[in-house]
Amino acid sequence: MKYLLVLLILIMISCVNKSTQQQTEIGLTADSIDFEEERPLIYYRFSDRITQAPPEDSIYTDLKVFRIKGEITILLDSIVQSVENCPKYPKERIEFVVTEQTFQKENGLYETNIHIENMMTECIMYPYYNAIFYHRGYRFVYCGPFINQFFIDTHQVLKYRCVAPDVIRDNQICEPGSSWTYNYKNGKMKLIKVISCDGEKVF
Repeated sequence: MKYLLVLLILIMISCVNKSTQQQTEIGLTADSIDFEEERPLIYYRFSDRITQAPPEDSIYTDLKVFRIKGEITILLDSIVQSVENCPKYPKERIEFVVTEQTFQKENGLYETNIHIENMMTECIMYPYYNAIFYHRGYRFVYCGPFINQFFIDTHQVLKYRCVAPDVIRDNQICEPGSSWTYNYKNGKMKLIKVISCDGEKVF
């Protein structure tokens, strides 16, 4: 378990290294690459409350702008519907994180999982992700390499305003959300674990 946690942290940190591309300081409309002014939600995390961060503690992080296609569109439709049907998540603060996790098994072979989780806006460490896309009105941030089967690269970069990681005091207020883990092999996604309002299921 400790090994997997360390591996996940290393994967997320690796996404901080982003290539320089055309940059913009404006945001996205849902399911579109049309741009309009982004309304930044900047929060500190405290154990007993959430407060807006002052401008001096916020930074801009570069996020590549993707669009989605293919099988992952259907999967995300199902995931969004499941989260919307769970009463414990306030819809106005729901966002999603997607991470690609490649690791070496005991037999020496490498395996890739795609992990999708819903989080509250104030719980996402945006500088640890390298891309952003929208689906069904929700924001998704992504950490991992470009997967041609799932993504369309718009060749645009969003300068997203967020809280600097080094000023976050703690994350006790951030409870785990629902999550879906898929094994990705030979271009196919196989669901292997779900944690949702209905409990945990392992396949």
